[in-house]
Amino acid sequence: MKQKDENRWVEDVLNSMEGVEKARPAEDLYGKIERRIAVPFTKGRTVSLTTFSAAAASIVLLIVLNMMALTGNRKQDNRKQDEVSSVARYYDITNESEGLGI
Repeated sequence: MKQKDENRWVEDVLNSMEGVEKARPAEDLYGKIERRIAVPFTKGRTVSLTTFSAAAASIVLLIVLNMMALTGNRKQDNRKQDEVSSVARYYDITNESEGLGI
């Protein structure tokens, strides 16, 4: 039963294209393409100085912010280490193994 339904579906799909004509481009399409190719590029290939400057400034800003974020993380790590050592000095803990009696 399943095979018959599948075969019927395949036949329906194949027969659905009956009477359909081949797509045809507009008659003047080839001429339009040739005219567009023949026109020299006067605009579209250049970038204005303002756009270039804005892009360069945003790249520099992104690099600076990334560097600041990286160095900020290092400072926080150093602060955590300083906090741990100050707590260790306060409680007179010089070595973890000595404090645990190991």
